[in-house]
Amino acid sequence: MEKAPRETFRRRRPSTAEIAWAAGLFEGEGTIVIDARRVRLTVRMTDEDVLTHFRDVVGGHVYGPYQYQQPDGHVRKPFWVWHSDGQDAAAVARLLEPWLGKRRRARIEATGLLGQGVLPFDG
Repeated sequence: MEKAPRETFRRRRPSTAEIAWAAGLFEGEGTIVIDARRVRLTVRMTDEDVLTHFRDVVGGHVYGPYQYQQPDGHVRKPFWVWHSDGQDAAAVARLLEPWLGKRRRARIEATGLLGQGVLPFDG
């Protein structure tokens, strides 16, 4: 069962530094998942505060904590998952795209996300 998101979009324009920071985090930790119904952007990590700050900058949802238990009984650290899909993912992709590396930019361009969505900010 998926846990409820803690919060959603912070509707203010983030600074250039915040956007660049978020793009760097997504570049290193993010995934772009394409299935038959939608494109989903995801970041999974054990640092809730970092993921919550990422969410505050770009929007989306943070779910968790989740925890895995290995077959040998070892319990892994709890982790949280940020994700965004649909029009919200398109807005996030447009926000981060100028700061991403070639491989991620190409993947986002291939999804068609850049032609969709509006940025989720006031003003």
